[in-house]
Amino acid sequence: MIGRRAFLLSGGLALVAAGLRPFPLMAATGVIGGPVADRLGKAAFTPLLWRWLQFSDPANGHAASLKLVEVQDWPGMADMERFSLVFRGRFDTQLPEGTYQVASRYSPPFELFIKPVSAAGTGADFVADFSLLR
Repeated sequence: MIGRRAFLLSGGLALVAAGLRPFPLMAATGVIGGPVADRLGKAAFTPLLWRWLQFSDPANGHAASLKLVEVQDWPGMADMERFSLVFRGRFDTQLPEGTYQVASRYSPPFELFIKPVSAAGTGADFVADFSLLR
């Protein structure tokens, strides 16, 4: 019977061998080894409010500048932090749903999954949802 440690190690090595990065945001921000919810929680994104961030996907060439306009709280359980990041682009900004590399002079680069949402007359809005166990 395989032990838990051996299973986790072999699973992690399999992900690396497959070319997958299991924790791209944590690695980019130096979170590995620390409490994940503390570094990826809404407090980590609050300093980026009203800042322009560069979103790019080298695989398909999509790129745009988006401004973080809101960090929305959602009701959660005692052991879960739930929130959404709302980004706004210029009126003609078009990005498909997907994972993008995010760059800013205000933070280390990281990856983020966003999806487009519509708000009539307000430009192009995108959202990233988080549900983090504490």
